[in-house]
Amino acid sequence: MIALLLALGAPAAAAPLPVQSRRAPAVEVWQVDQVRIPRNTPPRVLKALEPDHSLAAVKKRLATLGVPFTTGRVTFVPDRMPAELRKQVAELPEGEPFVIPERNWLSINVVVGRRLPADMVRLTPSLSAAAALQG
Repeated sequence: MIALLLALGAPAAAAPLPVQSRRAPAVEVWQVDQVRIPRNTPPRVLKALEPDHSLAAVKKRLATLGVPFTTGRVTFVPDRMPAELRKQVAELPEGEPFVIPERNWLSINVVVGRRLPADMVRLTPSLSAAAALQG
């Protein structure tokens, strides 16, 4: 599971992701299904999650282990992540969970959708419009 769990090292000791300044508008916005567990979750529990390759499997295992968690769907702006981490998430198989350490919890996420930000417009002129512009 959680390929990035290993990439981040021991998540309980990992620093929360820095909030990076918005130098330019976001190129993409992700919708993610998320499971949050307490940041102080014992390492043995995190190790037990490694073989899980879906949020359903993660939730089932957490429930079996008696670990409290919350779930939800959130909007996530990936350009606030460090570039290497963003690249690793983009290369994960569809539906594969990844972990992001946050201030008081660890969020286990799966990307379920990607879209352009509402304030960004893509213009693709039709052939007839392009021909009209040429004269």
